[in-house]
Amino acid sequence: MMAGEEPMSESNPLKSKVPLKGGNIMQGERCSATANRTGKRCQNKPVRGLKVCRIHGGASPRGIAAGGFKHGMYSKYLPPRLLSRFAESVGDPELIALTQEAAVAATRIGELLSELDREGASDLWSQARKALAEFEASINDVAKAREALTDLKAILGRGAAMVGKWTELQSWLETRGRIVEKEARRQKDLQMMMTVEQAGVLIGAVAESVKRHVTDRKALVAISADLGKLLCVDAA
Repeated sequence: MMAGEEPMSESNPLKSKVPLKGGNIMQGERCSATANRTGKRCQNKPVRGLKVCRIHGGASPRGIAAGGFKHGMYSKYLPPRLLSRFAESVGDPELIALTQEAAVAATRIGELLSELDREGASDLWSQARKALAEFEASINDVAKAREALTDLKAILGRGAAMVGKWTELQSWLETRGRIVEKEARRQKDLQMMMTVEQAGVLIGAVAESVKRHVTDRKALVAISADLGKLLCVDAA
């Protein structure tokens, strides 16, 4: 050992030239799972881009290759460059509030449409004409006339309520339209929306990848047709 050189020992692992088992622990290059046999942390090197080794799930299909793959918005395997923007957008308080407001508006619109569907305007007019005819026919019978008049008032009341629901429905539709428009502007501000050019580039890249990796001719034709529909053009 030369003068001035520090001795390499177990007490100074950073100076040691002997590689540590399972990779460089200081750099986190070690599987984060626990080995079933020993009950201790796995010493294997993790799969690139993941925290676990191949034995502990690192070799499992991910993203579009996984059988349970869902819409990318809910996937945990977003590209790293999009992950921070995704997290920021999802957690944006204003966007969350707008989404909740739109949901409330859509719920009330559905309720109103359901209520309006129970009794149509034509049915009410038919009932009103019948009640009026009964009232006129029983003009000399006070009891029957009063009964027919009571029925007519009830029918007209339901008609007025229906008009009120249509007015409320129109108001909710306008409200939801404003919310959706505001939500779209917010998404644009957060750069959550694609331009037509960006969408074309993305679909083109997907098509190229599919063409490179899928060898089944029928599958290629089917996928090409689907991508063509996305672009609103006939697939060649």
